[in-house]
Formats: sequence, C-alpha cells, structure tokens
Amino acid sequence: MAQRVSKSKAKAFFVDENCHPQNIAVMQTRAAPLGIEVIVGNPATDLDPTQVYGAIFQYPGTYGHVTDFTDQIAALHGEKALGIVIADPLALTLLKEPGAMGRGYRRGLDPTLRGAHGLWWAARGLHGVPRRV
Repeated sequence: MAQRVSKSKAKAFFVDENCHPQNIAVMQTRAAPLGIEVIVGNPATDLDPTQVYGAIFQYPGTYGHVTDFTDQIAALHGEKALGIVIADPLALTLLKEPGAMGRGYRRGLDPTLRGAHGLWWAARGLHGVPRRV
C-alpha cells in the first residue's frame, strides 16, 4: 500500500532494525513475491531516502530504545517517500506522538478503545489510503 501511495519512483522499502523480529520477517515474506527489495538497517546510518519509496520505524524499539525520527521522516518527505511509525499506544502517553515527527494520521483505534492498535502515517496526505487498514 505504501508503494501505491508514495510519489517516489524508488523500488525498495526500508525497515528499522529495531522493529520486532516477527514484524521484520512478515514484511520480508510479503515483499518477496511482489519483487520489493526490503532494506533492514539502522535509520540513522543506513537509510538513504533517495533509494526507498518508504520506511517503517518502531517507536519505542523492540528493546525499549526511544528514537526521535523527525529528521529521517523529513528527509523521506523531501524525496516524496513515506514514513510509517509503529507505535505502542501506552508508550505514547509519555512520548512524543508520531504525528509531531511528520504530518501524522492515526488509523485503527476506535473511540471506545476496544479496537485494534493505532497506526500512524507520517505522510503528506492520505489520497489513496483506505480508511480501514
């Protein structure tokens, strides 16, 4: 979906190495039949926004590290790529919300708090993104 929405012409997708291992495995498995190159690495040193149409970051990381991805998301937006943040909703009571790192959109958490976890899109717009993810 990120490839469809992104305005970037790049063919690769970046995955933060601090994402949960099971999430990384699912993304690699789903990307392989579609011919999408998945680059797993450190966002501070390995992310090249010119080479990817989007990137996904874990906030906080799988081992509890908290990283501000504002610079990485701004660089992605500068190349017309998407920045996606996987966030722990309970941690967001104390941490900077993903929307403050880039223009953000939350999807998935209903007002009764009984629904799925929230999904934040740090993107310029949501044209083409379904209402239910």
